Amino acid sequence: VVARGLPAERAFWHSWGVDLAIFSPGRHAERAARLRQRLGIGPDEILFLSPRTPSLPANVDIAMQAVAEFGRTRPARLVVTGHHITRESLYYERLAARPDIARTTVFMDTVRNDEDIATLYEASDIVLSLHSNDFNPATVLEAFAMERPVVTHDLRTVSFWAEHGVTGWHVPPRDVQATVTALESIAHAGRETWR
Repeated sequence: VVARGLPAERAFWHSWGVDLAIFSPGRHAERAARLRQRLGIGPDEILFLSPRTPSLPANVDIAMQAVAEFGRTRPARLVVTGHHITRESLYYERLAARPDIARTTVFMDTVRNDEDIATLYEASDIVLSLHSNDFNPATVLEAFAMERPVVTHDLRTVSFWAEHGVTGWHVPPRDVQATVTALESIAHAGRETWR
């Protein structure tokens, strides 16, 4: 596609699998520790990762509200990759200005390099992939490869991979309270059971 004139910065490759040489637990531990330190995230703080560009179907607003609610009782932070706010999701900017969400949410630039994405997974404790119309999200496979628990919407194809309570947690679409409950269940189980 680039050879035919598409600017290289606008092209990307999406595989239906995960490169296990890159998405390998422990491989990025030093970089992940530095990233957490740079973001001011303490060792006892639970780091949630939403590896979705903010858009209506990605439901990042639900993740932001759920982590803010969860963060009322324990230290928690949400990292959102891809700060490109699409026109349909401009209301995220108002939501992000809420003091509880501003305290718990960090927006990062779009991350396209697999090494950097794998580092984000390594730094995170729990992955939120709440997309409502992506029936084969690579984010779920990447979370599994990095041995991170994942919270997803209860979509038939996603539930094939992320079995509720076993390899993932399902929540109903656009349900903040159900998402908070899932986060609390995972946190209650303890870090040693997450991986």
